[in-house]
Amino acid sequence: MYQLEDNKLEELMCEAIRNAKRLHELLNEADRTENPVERTLLLASANRYLGYANGINRALVAVGFKHERMKVLEDLLGF
Repeated sequence: MYQLEDNKLEELMCEAIRNAKRLHELLNEADRTENPVERTLLLASANRYLGYANGINRALVAVGFKHERMKVLEDLLGF
């Protein structure tokens, strides 16, 4: 891969990791809340972050991107 492509893919990986971390924050917040409406909204938002991070992960795997932090992303997503 060219250096520019590699840098862009690494940026995507970092964005996916940030989204996966935010997913876990929202899930923890949803577990703590007593309000069922707020819990539903938090879970819906968490689901959006999960889909976004999972989609980036699949795309990175499909193009054959290799990086030591991919393991972090996979751990956060539960693979």
